[in-house]
Amino acid sequence: MKRYRGTATVLCIWRPRSSRELGGHEQIAVGMEHGVGYLAHKCSVRAARPWELGGHAGRPMLRRRSRPDDMEVPMRARRWLMMTTLVIGVTAMWPGPASAGVEDGGRDPRTITVYGTGLVRGTPDVLELVIGVRTRANTAAEALSRNSELARKVIDVLREAGVEEDDLQTSNLSISPFYDEEGDDLQGYGIYNSLHATIRDLEKAGGIIDAATKAAGDEIVVEGVYFSFDDNTELVAKARADAVRRAREQAEQLADAAGVDLGDLLKLTEDSVPYGPVLDDADFERVASGDELSAAAPIEPGSESLSVSVTLVFEIT
Repeated sequence: MKRYRGTATVLCIWRPRSSRELGGHEQIAVGMEHGVGYLAHKCSVRAARPWELGGHAGRPMLRRRSRPDDMEVPMRARRWLMMTTLVIGVTAMWPGPASAGVEDGGRDPRTITVYGTGLVRGTPDVLELVIGVRTRANTAAEALSRNSELARKVIDVLREAGVEEDDLQTSNLSISPFYDEEGDDLQGYGIYNSLHATIRDLEKAGGIIDAATKAAGDEIVVEGVYFSFDDNTELVAKARADAVRRAREQAEQLADAAGVDLGDLLKLTEDSVPYGPVLDDADFERVASGDELSAAAPIEPGSESLSVSVTLVFEIT
């Protein structure tokens, strides 16, 4: 017995029988009960023969056929039955639309997203110096030896000027071959050694930079000079508070303009880290230029801007 999941129903499929059966029809019954479909049996309804009328003349009889050859469903009717039953089963199991009575708690809340930037200014107390030594020679060993000698002189000058050992760090060391203009013949090797120094006494910064550049002569390279804070915790806290305040004010203005109420804060994200400006171009040129290495380059920290940006997501009702 074949079973199919579905709803309780009965499907009858009729097909004409042969002309010898006096216009009779064959009925194939499909029953579905308690969620399970099955092929019940094959029965036939036809016009009654005279000797079958008995005391009920003129009324057709419904009887189950008992001939063995009629107990099997013909192949065409069987395929039709299987296809129809499959449609019924799929229809019964197909998920219907979700209920429209979902509570508000099951839906995503309506939100508004705003951005704010807090900006504070302060006087930096630290200067960061990135200085390098570049040498060239016929062999890599010669170039490296010359570079190490000059880099050691620069480090010694910085230490003598009061830069702590913990404030000195090698940030880059590279070895590169170089060729002639056609790019065919190897001419030698170049070595570049970069050093990062933190200068905490800003009054001595100009003299320290000049002394370091003189130690390496024409092979010195000043990559960058910029100011920072030894401890910017207080400034960062002020910038964050200002950023959140600005973002909340913006959210309140938008909610009021849209005619909605501003709800709870759902999410807060800090989008950037504090940063400070570099020296002016004129100051940088004076520091890096070989024409003014005989005099201390003027270093003025001025004031530094520190910014923090945040993103706030509020619920609106």
